[in-house]
Amino acid sequence: MSAHSEAESLLIEAVASHGLAMDSHEIRAALSDGQGGAELALWATTNLSADNLLTVDELSLYNALDRSGQVDRLAELHDLSEMPSLREDDVVAAAAHLVRSTAAVNKQAETLRHQRDAWARLVASRADAHARRRELEASRRRKAESERVRISSEITEIAHGIEFRIAELKQDGDPKGNELHQALDVILKSDDALLTSLQKLGWELNEPDPEEAKSTDKLRETCLRLIKITVETIRTRLDTTYLSALATAQQSRDGSADADEMEALQAELESLYSEILPVAQMAVEQQHLEPALGAIAARSGQSMRKTASSLAYMDQCFDYLLSRINALHTHTELYNAHHAAVQRVVATARDEIASDVPSPDPPLPPSIDAASPVKPPARSKRLSRDLSHHRRRSSGVHDVPAIDSLMQALALPIDAYGDGSAHSQIAALGKLVRERRLKDAGVARAAQDELETAAAERLEDARRAMQRLRDSVLAETPFGPAHLADPGIEQSIQVLGQEVTKAREKLARFDGGEMGWGSLKRDEFVERWAR
Repeated sequence: MSAHSEAESLLIEAVASHGLAMDSHEIRAALSDGQGGAELALWATTNLSADNLLTVDELSLYNALDRSGQVDRLAELHDLSEMPSLREDDVVAAAAHLVRSTAAVNKQAETLRHQRDAWARLVASRADAHARRRELEASRRRKAESERVRISSEITEIAHGIEFRIAELKQDGDPKGNELHQALDVILKSDDALLTSLQKLGWELNEPDPEEAKSTDKLRETCLRLIKITVETIRTRLDTTYLSALATAQQSRDGSADADEMEALQAELESLYSEILPVAQMAVEQQHLEPALGAIAARSGQSMRKTASSLAYMDQCFDYLLSRINALHTHTELYNAHHAAVQRVVATARDEIASDVPSPDPPLPPSIDAASPVKPPARSKRLSRDLSHHRRRSSGVHDVPAIDSLMQALALPIDAYGDGSAHSQIAALGKLVRERRLKDAGVARAAQDELETAAAERLEDARRAMQRLRDSVLAETPFGPAHLADPGIEQSIQVLGQEVTKAREKLARFDGGEMGWGSLKRDEFVERWAR
């Protein structure tokens, strides 16, 4: 490979590895330059080697040091000309040697640490063995004594707790009626106040609006007068026109008029007299009555919306009262159930305390107690005295073991747990616990069934009472179809409706083609006098 090709490959590789924005054509053009191409090729082959070029990471580190000013400070500390040049192979070999040395040191340190831990464990195990041997007998004695003390204290606490609890339950079972009545009075007074306000609201809604009825009556009376005046005016004008035409015809004495045509006109004129009243009613209704009734209906709509909102408010109030009654009923049932349960528990506790338990025979002392140099007979006597005092029984046995005391506290015979071994005692106590749990579950189910039955009956009674109250309130509310105060006006409106229906039927026939000369005259007459 020539120097030119080697320099080109070195330059291209350096540009690619360092991410420089330079094309290979530019590199070839620079190397082919006659003025500096040879010098560039010589410089590239001399300096662009693996020992001279920095990697991207090294270059980034150098730039960071240069920006922080550390390059100049490091250069001043050492004379770079006196330092021998290092090759990459030497650095790699030194790093490998350092890694091997570090691994050997770590391995030796780990071995020493394991040996030290083993010696420490051996010494600790021997010391623990000696300590356990020394404390074994004392711990057994302390454990037995602590168990006796614990059971004695627990039995004493249970006895005191049962006595105090019975006293509290007895006191709570007979509460003062005044406190309960006062609490119920506060709740029921607020409900009574709400019901009173709802009753006043119902009375207000039940009263009709006198101004609206008065306005409607006055409007209909005015419309009837207007219809009457309009009919009389039209009839007067017709009579005047007819008489004028008749006088003119008599003065002219024109005999050229057709007698049939005159008879038809006269019949048409007579038929118009009967239609003046319906037409006048229609005109007055369209011009005056319907807009006025629309305005009154708008005001009535606002009143109806107010009534609807009031009824919705009353419904919400009733729902609220019903929920309060249900809650009060639930709490009352819970109180009654709690009272009954308290009475049963107190009676059961008194029976258990008052029951006589046969005095057990003194058991043989265990072997560990015989081998123990310390035996506390005074504590056993005090335990026996405490049990005799709290359970109000007299017993001649002073040294009572803990398990016997527990059996006495549970009102069970001593021979209930068999031959006295630990296994038989555990089995007997487990059987007793299962029996007591089954009994407790049965009592709880019976109490729950009684509570649910009583609660269902009370809830059904309360629901029926609320339904009757609500039906009675709604029965007194004017909730139904609206009617006018005057039946005559109602009948007049019905008559007007019938006339309007007839007029629409006639208009439908006219639109269908059943129209003649007389109908045209009638339409002209109606259009003229209905304005």
